[in-house]
Amino acid sequence: MSEFTGKANAFLSTKKVTFAAIPNLKKLGLRKSFSALRTVYVENAELLGTTEPFKSIMKRRIEEEERRERIRQQEKERELQYQEKVRRAIALRRNQGIVEDRYDLANLPHTLTSITVHSCDYYASSVLDFSDFSVLQRLSIHSNCFNEVTQFTVHGIDSLRSISVDSHSLMKANCRIRDLPSLTVIRVGTECFSSSSYSVILSNRSCSANEE
Repeated sequence: MSEFTGKANAFLSTKKVTFAAIPNLKKLGLRKSFSALRTVYVENAELLGTTEPFKSIMKRRIEEEERRERIRQQEKERELQYQEKVRRAIALRRNQGIVEDRYDLANLPHTLTSITVHSCDYYASSVLDFSDFSVLQRLSIHSNCFNEVTQFTVHGIDSLRSISVDSHSLMKANCRIRDLPSLTVIRVGTECFSSSSYSVILSNRSCSANEE
């Protein structure tokens, strides 16, 4: 054999090669070939002589792998930073009493004085009870929330002053609001509790009830 040439991506996945018993080799052209090469063995191949012609190939391969690894690490770091940013945003939202989904609701601090539910249609339980928020002063539920809930309860919160339920929320729920001595305002929107079979609304002091 007197000539050995290869074009781009020839022997693309070859990691180990042996050149032996080719003393008459006169032409060697392997540019962009053997791109995955890691090990070369040469014997009785005068033109090759040593592994020097392949060192640049292996160097390029190693450099390319290092570059790809750097990119992977950068992408991983960006993903971790993004996840941390999201985690902090969720924690801040919950600490402010803002609910965007059922997971927010399940992880709200019980020391909140205000809760605002922006969205929570797919709530897992049939019972929605805010009675454990013992220092709550304001409860606001926006439109189209909790429409699978069948029991809405708020009781025994001395500090609670207002309850607001916007239109088309809690449409299937029975309503129990009782023993709220500081309650002054209840606002209920269109079709809220529209399928309710019973409601209990009791307070130790007078409050105003508005239907919107």
